[in-house]
Amino acid sequence: MKLEERGLYLIHILVTTANHVAAGSIENANISLEQISHLSSPDGDTMQRIAAHFTEALADRMLKRWPGLHKALNSTKITLVSEERLGHYVLL
Repeated sequence: MKLEERGLYLIHILVTTANHVAAGSIENANISLEQISHLSSPDGDTMQRIAAHFTEALADRMLKRWPGLHKALNSTKITLVSEERLGHYVLL
């Protein structure tokens, strides 16, 4: 798939996924997120990076429907961010 075609497909599937998430269609959103994960990368080209970040945000939005699970998974993120900030301040 050409770079431009992949970018357009990523945009299309991101919009589709957002619609599934907004409608509460978890199964369809999950299928779409899986498709995006095969085409996106936080280290890829511009469109791949954007898709990776939007995918993470959409998945996070889905998880918010289960407060206990969301809190448990994000407690690790909070710790990592705090450690990164602490490391940043120590280096200054």
